[in-house]
Amino acid sequence: MTHIIAIATGKGGVGKTTLCSQLAHYLTRPSTSKRATKPVRVLCIDCAEQASLSFLLLPEYDTYEDMNLEIEDQDGSYMLLDGSDALPIPIKCNDTLDLIPTAMHDFRLSDCMGASNEDMTKARDKVQKIAKTRLYDYILIDTGPGRGRVQYAAMLMADHVLCPIRLENHSASAVAPLIKNLEAIDISFDKQYNLLGIVPMSYGLRESSDSHYIAEQLEAAYGDYLFKNGLPTSKAIMAFHRQRESIWTIRNTQAVRANMEKLGKEFLSRLKQWEKENARG
Repeated sequence: MTHIIAIATGKGGVGKTTLCSQLAHYLTRPSTSKRATKPVRVLCIDCAEQASLSFLLLPEYDTYEDMNLEIEDQDGSYMLLDGSDALPIPIKCNDTLDLIPTAMHDFRLSDCMGASNEDMTKARDKVQKIAKTRLYDYILIDTGPGRGRVQYAAMLMADHVLCPIRLENHSASAVAPLIKNLEAIDISFDKQYNLLGIVPMSYGLRESSDSHYIAEQLEAAYGDYLFKNGLPTSKAIMAFHRQRESIWTIRNTQAVRANMEKLGKEFLSRLKQWEKENARG
């Protein structure tokens, strides 16, 4: 069974790409795969015009311009949403991690802001076909800021949605509109959504003094949806963005590894719980 997870919220700068990339590295690292009966295979789909996820997972390119020259003709995420029957071919990042990329400021992806319900349904079918034929265990879909049709389509493609937030008012206020979008998808496409959880991101010493209060308010409003474990701001995360190398291979990243281990275990536990509940019907 392939778990397809969209990482989405209407607010920019909350850590969607960081969460997506760190989950991908966590799931495919050797010590995680050892606990499975076979190597864990993950596909990341970059549905953000900024192409940050593509750049992070393709460190062989020195600049965005170099990357664009190589991948812009591969269509990537645009091919999922263009209404055609064509399937994008994933790029191999390593033995167990693949990527469907987008080029930075891909205007073709912007054109998909007008995607019809039929186009989005076809995109969902394409992702399901890719999952089935390539035998991925997890598909992680990164989305850009805003609440446009591309993010809407990404949530339709997924079985689960993760909502990363910063513990500050503007970010926290984006949770309710996201849930409304999920409810609209349920009505328009007869698809029951699963909000897997709300993940606190980028909190730390520089966060506002009322971050604990906001966390309490979120827990009161959304209860068990709020992850107990998040991913704090750290020098190691900043090093990851600079070096574009997994935190599991960067030196002196023990603290963020421990945080990611807790977050990853909670992520897997929530998926397992969903499987049990879904099996019972």
